[in-house]
Amino acid sequence: LIRVDKPRWLAFSSDLATIYQQSGNHLAALKLYHEILSVYEAGHSLSGDNSESIWTKRGFAKVVPGESVTQQYNIAEVLRGIGSSYFEIGNYEKAAEYFLQSYNKFKTLNSTLSQNVFFVLIPLSTCYSEIHRVEASIKYAREAYEMADRYDMGEDEEMLALTNYANILLSYGKEKETLDVLNSALRKTTDNQIKAGIYNSLSYIYAEHGSSDKAIEFSQLAASLSDDPVYFHNLAVHYSNAKDFTKNTRKQRSY
Repeated sequence: LIRVDKPRWLAFSSDLATIYQQSGNHLAALKLYHEILSVYEAGHSLSGDNSESIWTKRGFAKVVPGESVTQQYNIAEVLRGIGSSYFEIGNYEKAAEYFLQSYNKFKTLNSTLSQNVFFVLIPLSTCYSEIHRVEASIKYAREAYEMADRYDMGEDEEMLALTNYANILLSYGKEKETLDVLNSALRKTTDNQIKAGIYNSLSYIYAEHGSSDKAIEFSQLAASLSDDPVYFHNLAVHYSNAKDFTKNTRKQRSY
């Protein structure tokens, strides 16, 4: 498929691999991504690309001997694509391998690409969790959480990183650390949607420990801050688990 004598075909091939991936044809995506990777690693890049001189002059990146900045970036993106495809078919060992390579490649570039690193860290930490690499899973989840906060990436990214980190900590029975992370996040935000998500997470931590009153308390706080029907459903679940059927959760009628 790829014509190395037609460098722009690399861009078209990358787009096609992404389309395969988004349509759920992950085996086809993997095959094409690996072919693209072999071309990049052989030293081919997009014709007429002068980004290397721009990036290096501005201090945006370090050049790895034998690789241009453009090659570093392209290879990192393809490695991430391969990792994502392995992730989607449930091969977490291979996914972690390629996500880690992508992470290391992106790290050779400056923090202007911090968002690229962030979106590798989230699935990388999940992969390690799936294959029971406890320390690595927590390490990369923590790094994503700290990165989202440090670079002010936005509400959705911060909530994603927070939820991912808290869930991984909780999955390994680290309840105290999970509570510390969530309470710290509560102190930092004034956004009601984020607070509602945190309160909801706290409610489930307390429910797991058999503290029905606390679970209900935090679930009520979540429902008071958001009209999302999920929070009212969860509140009803906590009441049900506490065998308290006398409470009124009429707001559930909103869905």
